[in-house]
Order: sequence, then C-alpha cells, then structure tokens
Amino acid sequence: MSAPTGRTYDCTARPGSDFQMPLAGRAVPHMRQSRPSTRFDSLEHQAFASVRGVCALPPGHQLVGREVIRPKDLANQPFIALAAEDRARHRLDAILSAEGVQPRIIVETPSSATLCALALNGVGIGITNPAAAEGFDVRGLVFRPFEPAVYFKSIMLFRPDAQKTRLVKDFVSALLGARTSEGKRP
Repeated sequence: MSAPTGRTYDCTARPGSDFQMPLAGRAVPHMRQSRPSTRFDSLEHQAFASVRGVCALPPGHQLVGREVIRPKDLANQPFIALAAEDRARHRLDAILSAEGVQPRIIVETPSSATLCALALNGVGIGITNPAAAEGFDVRGLVFRPFEPAVYFKSIMLFRPDAQKTRLVKDFVSALLGARTSEGKRP
C-alpha cells in the first residue's frame, strides 16, 4: 500500500527473526518530525511542539504495574525501536548508553504509530511519541512515563518562495493555539 506521497516504507525485523510487516508511510503536509540529517537553511521553519515520550506496553506486560519506566527496565525486554536516523532515537540511545543498558531490538520502524500497533500486538515495548499514540489506549495499549525524559520535536515548514496567505496564517495560528491549550511546548 502506498502513502499519499507515493512512498512506501518497510518495517523489517532484525536478522534472525521471522517477523516482517510492510508499512505504508504517512505524511502530514508542511509538518514533520525533525531528523538529524535534515537541513532547513533554505526553508522557512518554526518550532511547533516538543512532547515528552512515553513507554508503550502491551496489555498484561510485566512492567504495566510500574508508575514510571526507567532505562534499566528496558534491559532484556523485546524492544521496538524507532529508525536509527530519528532524533528521539538518538536521545534515547544516549540515555541508555549512559546507563549501560543495551535494549534487545526486535524491530525498527520510522513510525511511532507503527511502534504502538506492534506493541499492542505483543511484539515488544518501545518509547513513542504520545501524539502518534492517540487512540491506542482505548484499544488496550498501556502507556507509562519514561524517565529521564525523551522529547519528540516537531517543526512547521514553509516554502520561502511562497507568500503566506491569510488562510495559511489563520491555520498556523489555530495550530499554535491548539498546541498551547494541550500544554505542548515549542
């Protein structure tokens, strides 16, 4: 299945595993989560949100009873990781490395929503963007805070050669208002 942009991503298990799942990529026009190799020098851009990641746990998982998930809790757990180029993944890897924790990565995916779907199906646990996790709790996925915090940052991109119309300005204002009312910080 192709995404609206025509791109398709593959979500493939680590070598030695028999788990494979195709993943259709989704794109939100003019918004994206930042990647380490992304350069915005030629684009007009604005910070949109920085949200604290949460740990996604399948129903009945042994860590569900904990109020907070910490790096040591991830040791030897089947782990669903975000793609290696994801900045939140870099921040998480640095935290785990400092704590001497090496997660047992089962699957890597570029999508927090896919991470949640996989966790819901018992593939493993993972640290996810709560914005992408919306709706999974009513299906049974359990979320717990992760300490120390890992932030997921989003930016708005604008074409520098296009004038912002009144409609675009109103839309951006509405987005920023919604973000502020939900307590997300830029």
